[in-house]
Amino acid sequence: MDCYERIGNPHLAAEVVALLESDPEQKRSHPALYLRAKESVRRDREFQARAKRVGSFVRSVLNVVVMGPISFVVKLMRDGGHMAVECLPKVPGHALSEAATARVTQLQKAFPQKSDEFKTQDLGVATEQHAVADAKEPSAAKVV
Repeated sequence: MDCYERIGNPHLAAEVVALLESDPEQKRSHPALYLRAKESVRRDREFQARAKRVGSFVRSVLNVVVMGPISFVVKLMRDGGHMAVECLPKVPGHALSEAATARVTQLQKAFPQKSDEFKTQDLGVATEQHAVADAKEPSAAKVV
């Protein structure tokens, strides 16, 4: 009788079902034990499925209630920064932009053929040509 009471444990019930299904003679001699064990296993499966559905519902509610507003605020702050920068007035004579423009002009004058080469050729092709040119010319850094 004790075995029939403890068969409510789904793990024990699964073991009993496996044991009784492997031995047909025992299954015929203990049909009530077999049926009770199968019922325990079925109830456990139903409980697990219900727990999974409830967990999924709780996750979706939390996602909408908690994460929705948080992600909205984060997106608003990220996009708001760009909008705020765009709303700032343009400073026509800013010293930093003038210095950068002067430096770019100076570099373009110093390396005119390299600038044209970069504009007309693919980056990978230009890199290969520079590697070949560097291999032909001895470098001053390699002097010991």
